[in-house]
Amino acid sequence: MKYFIIKFSKYLLVVITIYALLFKVSNYLLKTKYSNIFSGFVIDKYKNITDKNIENRLIIMGGSNTIFSIDSQLLEKELKIKVINSGFVFNTGYQFQLNFLKNHARKGDFIIYIPEFNYYSGKGQFGANFINNAFLTEPKLISSLGSVNTLNFFRSGFKSMLNPVFSFIKDESIPSEIKRRDFNKYGDLTYHLDKKNKLEKVRSYPIIEKVKISTAFIDNINSLDLILKKKEIRFYITFPVYSKKFITKNAISTLDSLTNTNSKFIGHIKENIFEDTMFFDSPYHALKKTREIYTRNLIKTLKNVI
Repeated sequence: MKYFIIKFSKYLLVVITIYALLFKVSNYLLKTKYSNIFSGFVIDKYKNITDKNIENRLIIMGGSNTIFSIDSQLLEKELKIKVINSGFVFNTGYQFQLNFLKNHARKGDFIIYIPEFNYYSGKGQFGANFINNAFLTEPKLISSLGSVNTLNFFRSGFKSMLNPVFSFIKDESIPSEIKRRDFNKYGDLTYHLDKKNKLEKVRSYPIIEKVKISTAFIDNINSLDLILKKKEIRFYITFPVYSKKFITKNAISTLDSLTNTNSKFIGHIKENIFEDTMFFDSPYHALKKTREIYTRNLIKTLKNVI
């Protein structure tokens, strides 16, 4: 038994050493040679939110709906407050998004959370492959991962670590249509603003027939709100822009009813439903004109509480 324990311990030490070395090499490549691929934007998100020189900020959080569909410069100009778009993508999971806010928001901040609809039902709590790439690119995000995402990285992150190493060995680029440089200084994505609608050509999106409001999701929201209140941080939730073709009146009614039952919810989704021709490649990804309309509606909503 003693011999087995010693042998297993040596094996475990070798595995951990290899894993740590591979992690370090992959991280170095992603921050240097491959820093301009899409997932590289998490470096800037972390840098912006941890900048100690900025106080009393308006922090935006959500999935790709926030990075594609908000004009932070316009928000800042109209609301007279420094805006930081800390939005990520749906596949980071809402636990990571809420942890990110909890860990990095400071006294005097104003937070507007714009979750995508699947989060309301409790789906997407934990991240998918993107969260592995995000952590590998910016290891300081570990404080926001949570135990499940961290464990999942050690289970499935090996492939993510190998990708930049193999690309480097083959002297190949890592495919990435959208680049880190396609984000502006606020954290908004600008890649699609001069593009045409291609929603029908990308993939088929399911119609949201109804929205189930998960008790677990609301409890997570309320728990975060209690923590933020102690830090003197104001926290509100509003709705994303969306394509009219992919959501029913019943779902819209359910979501808008939240503003009457929960004081944390502000605004109305019915004001931000537009024709599918006004979107880029997803019902959440507004084209330039739609982005402006949605942002101006958001300004009207925020003026009532900010």
